Amino acid sequence: MTSPFWSTLNRIEHKFDALMGEAVRITPQASGDFGAAADPDRLPFEVVALVYEVDPSSADAGQMLARLPYEEWELEIHRPAIAGRVIRKGDDVQLGQRPGAPRFSVSRVDDVDVNRLRFTLARKAAG
Repeated sequence: MTSPFWSTLNRIEHKFDALMGEAVRITPQASGDFGAAADPDRLPFEVVALVYEVDPSSADAGQMLARLPYEEWELEIHRPAIAGRVIRKGDDVQLGQRPGAPRFSVSRVDDVDVNRLRFTLARKAAG
């Protein structure tokens, strides 16, 4: 039996994502000899997710040996929203509601939270 707390949290997270999230398209990728291509065993799908750019200035700059400009994005998905689908490192993510529909690659999967999946994204070159 699910506790009332978890049931309430599950409902609230779903509503929060619907209000604050955006539709993203996930295209699973399979590694090949000459790069990656769409994975024929895992179909592309759309899901509502929270997407945000991580501010690198929040790091402790005093501890850094060098400063390199970079761009880091994160994506959060409420687990029940993907209904058992698997998102892996290297999969393609497209933000269709943003100007230019930028594309990213999943560079890290954080599978620790019980209710949410978090992914670190790396921007793909346009073209």
